[in-house]
Amino acid sequence: MRIFLDVTRTLVHSRNRTPTGIDRVEHAYVRNLLTQGSDDIWFIANTPFGAGALSVEEMRRTFSAIEERHQLSEESSPEFTELLSVLGSPIDGSREVPLVIGKKYSTKADSKKSVAAAFLRGALRFSRLLRDNVPTIYLHTSHLQLDEPNCFSWLRRPEIFPVFFIHDLIPIEFPEFCSPGAAGRHRIRVHTALTHARALIVNSKFTRDSLLRYTEEQVPPIGVVPLANSIRETQQVYEPSPLRSQPFFLHVGTIEGRKNLGHLLNVWRHLIKTMGEVHAPRLVILGSRGWECENVTAALDRSRELANHVIEISSANDAELHCLMRRANGLITVSMTEGFGLPPVEAVRLGLPVIASDIPAHREVLGDGCEFVAPHDGEALANKIIALTTKRKNSQAQGVGLAPFGWHEHVEQALSFINSVISENR
Repeated sequence: MRIFLDVTRTLVHSRNRTPTGIDRVEHAYVRNLLTQGSDDIWFIANTPFGAGALSVEEMRRTFSAIEERHQLSEESSPEFTELLSVLGSPIDGSREVPLVIGKKYSTKADSKKSVAAAFLRGALRFSRLLRDNVPTIYLHTSHLQLDEPNCFSWLRRPEIFPVFFIHDLIPIEFPEFCSPGAAGRHRIRVHTALTHARALIVNSKFTRDSLLRYTEEQVPPIGVVPLANSIRETQQVYEPSPLRSQPFFLHVGTIEGRKNLGHLLNVWRHLIKTMGEVHAPRLVILGSRGWECENVTAALDRSRELANHVIEISSANDAELHCLMRRANGLITVSMTEGFGLPPVEAVRLGLPVIASDIPAHREVLGDGCEFVAPHDGEALANKIIALTTKRKNSQAQGVGLAPFGWHEHVEQALSFINSVISENR
């Protein structure tokens, strides 16, 4: 069958240096389909004005430029260099507020021009492909534009077999952690997917169960396909000189309400008082600022208590993140809810100790690979951090707990599921 992969999100985020979790998913499908060797695979830029189709060669050139932004050259970025310098220096107690490296709030690098150019370049080709009436899989792996149902009216054609990836129902189940109006928009997204989908893909049984609990609509076959458990294996990892500093821990992800960072910062205040300024570990918070986290951003902007132990950095590419994970004493994620939780899975695969909140998604995808704590149990969290701080850290991380499962395997498992549904419908 012909394959249409929707790459609108990839094009919109083409200028971003750090891919989000959903970006990584879409990129995996792009990367896989570019190597299929088929001349009937097309990459779709979908807009309210119509869609454009890019050929394999056109998408390969576009995607190569995108991937270059995500890789590290011979030298690290100025922001990452500054972070390494701070982590390699002893605490001197002179800071008045926590260190912020990079921009506090993400300045959207969304490239509507990239989408518009792809649409204009491929609009006639897309119309011609539709007129062929060839059986076609349409694969949409992000939530982008699903709250604009008119963008998908062309999926009503009988020869199109639409497949949507539902990543989570967090805005619906936990609207208090999201931006105003997010719950309503997500309901529209789910309805759009259910209206057109002849198959759905989800990242966990937890997400599948959330979807089934929520909807009263007819649900097509659902494939549970876990995400990869490693940062891209093919990249050249930047290896700076070893850090000679006191221990540090990582938190990776957007700074938003559901990440429970206010609780984590309170625990860090306790650690500083208990262990003393000299011996307490640093906390590196990697991610841009999002919604519903005013108490957290106030602490990051003004807290004297945390000033010399908390570092906020807005972005890092894959190689830089890999470098940090191989040198940290642990990764901490105390989220109230997740659909999957990619950073802790990547960390466990690398052998980095992980402390994770005891929530269903973490239990499902992390298994026995980490230490679990109740989301609000500060004492238990502090004790686990102290144990990892005082434990002698191996110079080389050893993978534990999770068998290798790469992005190629993820895509192949998803495509196998789609083909099995098609075969059953024949």
